[in-house]
Amino acid sequence: IKSTKETAFILQDQYPERLGLAILYNPPKLFEPFYKIVKPFLEPKTANKVKFVYADDPNTKSIMENLFCMDELESAFGGKVEESFDIKKYAEIMKEDDAKRIILNKGDTCSEPNTTLRSNSHTEE
Repeated sequence: IKSTKETAFILQDQYPERLGLAILYNPPKLFEPFYKIVKPFLEPKTANKVKFVYADDPNTKSIMENLFCMDELESAFGGKVEESFDIKKYAEIMKEDDAKRIILNKGDTCSEPNTTLRSNSHTEE
């Protein structure tokens, strides 16, 4: 619990208001009781941004329905899209993006590190 308190302190004090909402979808049943122990150590504004959502609970499922278009959300998260995540397909998309970025950056001289130092000092005559 000590490391959890320290982590919560760092996140709240060093990165305030970075968290919009944390959805724990079908977490192990142990998570929620653990969170109830940790919650008093969190700022109320931060603690209220953590939501537990269970596929078999209509009350919590409504959280997902209010936030996401269920027709576009993967079935693994309660949506209607049956297509699952394909790491190979994703890797190909990332490789294509990297190649495009390299091409776009070739003409950008500011993106390359400057290895020479220039002095702005004036020499006295």
